[in-house]
Amino acid sequence: MKILFVSGRHCDWLASTIYLGLIGRYGRRNVFDATGGDRSMTGMPCFTEPTLDDERGFDLLVINACFRANHDWHFILGHCGVSSKGEPNARLKKTCKIAYVDGWDLAHEFYAPPFAVDGVFRREIDPTLIYPYTPHWLGFGAPKRWYRDADNERRPIDVFFGGSERSHPIRWETCREVFKANRHTAVISLHTEGYSLPPEHYFEYLSRSKIGLCPLGGGGCEAVRTYETAAAGAIPLFVGKVLHDNQEGWFTPGFDCLYSHTADGVPHLLDTCLNSPEGMKALRENVLVTAKRHTVRARVNKMLRILGVEE
Repeated sequence: MKILFVSGRHCDWLASTIYLGLIGRYGRRNVFDATGGDRSMTGMPCFTEPTLDDERGFDLLVINACFRANHDWHFILGHCGVSSKGEPNARLKKTCKIAYVDGWDLAHEFYAPPFAVDGVFRREIDPTLIYPYTPHWLGFGAPKRWYRDADNERRPIDVFFGGSERSHPIRWETCREVFKANRHTAVISLHTEGYSLPPEHYFEYLSRSKIGLCPLGGGGCEAVRTYETAAAGAIPLFVGKVLHDNQEGWFTPGFDCLYSHTADGVPHLLDTCLNSPEGMKALRENVLVTAKRHTVRARVNKMLRILGVEE
């Protein structure tokens, strides 16, 4: 399998999820990055250079819409070979599958490709909207490295949140409500842009926490924190409506996560969960199982199944 990957040069979590999943499955030498760029995830720096050169005969083209930050559609049609697909000595084989990833933070932001593709994937899908294509849900995924301390049983930190309170108003409200819980919780809260802790310390705190706060991200989207939390073995506490919470394989409140539609429901959830060691143990055991369905490899496998690419 020879794969051509296209995205923007800046870091995009969904692009990184797919890229790392592809190289994990097929190896670096079989995945060519047309633009090069930052394919990092938390604690996993990954920077690529353009490797397309004069390569031909690709079996799969994966286009992340973030490429539009650096190029227009002519780059895809011409340089990446869509307009000459199937011609003699073309970049793309006649049988080449094309995946388009329109993975913006906002469910109502979309850009349809000006050519036929074999599958369109989004991480934010509003069922009330009519899209110019039929989207399949594809969310962030967790690389193996994030799972290394998932089985840690010593978790002295009751609740942990690391991130910016500015991304969505519900984040500040959630952190404020935590202190209304009757139990004296141990809380580490970082109201900063991005991660002020080095990644290794960030994951250390998560792996020592019982519960990880997962309020909505910018624009009301889900944040990558969901997968960092679950991979570290902490119980995700979702606050605010996640649009794709009805997707197959997603977390189920009361089984492998906690959920409150509004921030003012957080204190009761914390009191109930933290005062029930057996209930919390069951939640954690289920989290460890569910988390394994949300790896970068699982995301790529799902994409390939939808495209009809052989496993």
